[in-house]
Amino acid sequence: MDSDDTFSNIVRGIGFVVVGLYVFWIFAVPPIMAWLSANAFTLMLIGAVCLVGIVGFGYWWVREDARAAERRAREEEVHVERLAREERERVRREAEFAESQRQRGLVEYRTMEGKVVWVPQEQLEEVARRDREEAEARKLVNRLTSHIEGFTPLRDYSNEWDYHRELQIHIKAVFPDARIEVQTGSSRPDIVVQNIAIEVKGPTHTRDLQTIADKLMRYSQHYDTVIVVLFSVQVNERRYSEWERGVKKTFGDVRIICL
Repeated sequence: MDSDDTFSNIVRGIGFVVVGLYVFWIFAVPPIMAWLSANAFTLMLIGAVCLVGIVGFGYWWVREDARAAERRAREEEVHVERLAREERERVRREAEFAESQRQRGLVEYRTMEGKVVWVPQEQLEEVARRDREEAEARKLVNRLTSHIEGFTPLRDYSNEWDYHRELQIHIKAVFPDARIEVQTGSSRPDIVVQNIAIEVKGPTHTRDLQTIADKLMRYSQHYDTVIVVLFSVQVNERRYSEWERGVKKTFGDVRIICL
């Protein structure tokens, strides 16, 4: 029964559509066609104007892209020329400076880091020797820093000595000449490797950070480099960042390692 009603509804709908189309064709299409015939010239003119407008806009768009590309090319040429002039000026100044240094009896020496220095001929050998020593010292500091950064304590401790003891064993395994609490003047770093002082703190609280600055002041008088190793840092992040920036600004090449 339901299927019969559905079929009837479909047939009725199709009938309405057909009748509607027929009525539209009879009553609406003729006036529309008549209007189109009466206004054919106007419509063609409007179409032509629209076509010209579209073509003109497209041409303007293409030309604008071309002009923009030309501007970028000119700007790039100007930039390259400016860089070339600056480079020529730099080379000229360096050549003039080098000539003035040679006239003063100095010779050019390029350090292991690639820097150029001018020194008297009689001091050249000494400068080269110091440069090699400094380069070796930097390598040692970098190796030691990397080795410490790879250290992980067996567990968290409640006192500094346990961290100190484990780190000491870790360091001596690769740097057997490491020494413990070497007294130098009023300074006694926790660990010393050649001319590098290592200060250990842990667990690290705000009051521990406050004591490090005083030790850095004393250590810097006897050692070329200081490495600060902090375990279990329990300090406000903002407070720690300010302390770290202050230490590096005041004491220069201080390595700070948080583990």
